[in-house]
Amino acid sequence: MKAAVGVYAVVGGKAFDSFLAEQAVEKIVAAAVGDERADALEVLRGDETGWGRVIEAARTGSLFAARRSV
Repeated sequence: MKAAVGVYAVVGGKAFDSFLAEQAVEKIVAAAVGDERADALEVLRGDETGWGRVIEAARTGSLFAARRSV
């Protein structure tokens, strides 16, 4: 998968398969940040986080990684 700038949302419904969702997220993150994962990745859970926090995290840059994944 080639890295692309953008916004990706992995959402579920009644037939949501969390295993497939985790696989999709892993591919997106690997393509976006590669080996800089430790400094570039911030994980937020939907049932624990509001949209304001997601936007704040996305707007915040990293001192150590060129790209970030939230």
